[in-house]
Amino acid sequence: HDNNPVSSYRRTFTVPTAWSNREVFLRFEGVNSFFYLWINGQKVGLSKDSRTPAEFNITRFIQPGENLLAAEVYRWSDGSYLEDQDFWRLSGIFRDVWLWSSDRLHVRDFEVQPKLDAECRDARLVVTAQVRNMGDKEARFTLEAALSDAAGRPRFQLPLQSARTAAGEESTVRLEASIKSPRKWSAEDPYLYRLMLTLRRASGELVEVIPCNV
Repeated sequence: HDNNPVSSYRRTFTVPTAWSNREVFLRFEGVNSFFYLWINGQKVGLSKDSRTPAEFNITRFIQPGENLLAAEVYRWSDGSYLEDQDFWRLSGIFRDVWLWSSDRLHVRDFEVQPKLDAECRDARLVVTAQVRNMGDKEARFTLEAALSDAAGRPRFQLPLQSARTAAGEESTVRLEASIKSPRKWSAEDPYLYRLMLTLRRASGELVEVIPCNV
């Protein structure tokens, strides 16, 4: 309490007009050790996990044209004790800060599990995704996944899954396929496949494509 310097950051930014009717997020890749965030004078939130990205949905705080971002960064917090590791204690915004945008229907999170059999020969590829609908109406969608080899050649297509999500809710979708004799990764041969996860509306309109190394 007697020695806790505070840094105040302010800057303006403009949201692209192409992002209208979309969700807008602000992401801090690393801030040590604790900070509050304001957008256009409105308090958005806080974060105190300095080595984990902090992401805020700022859609309802932004306005057309110029916007003002303000962050108040504290050197010490109770998180400083939880993160009591052997590292240089340099405070402030030490990694990138950036904006990104998504459709109101989007893949919020996903997990890819390549599961080898007992003989380490064949495998099952399991993809679990959380699809969030931030719109005001029910959304119907399809989720598909395709696997390419390191050279970009198509190898496996996982079965298409159709689902629906109520307004403001989230649905979990699971894709699964058997893969015969996939090339194995090792420290000597660090081979990676490329998975492309594609989200479409029920009408077939493309919403989102997410690449992932497997």
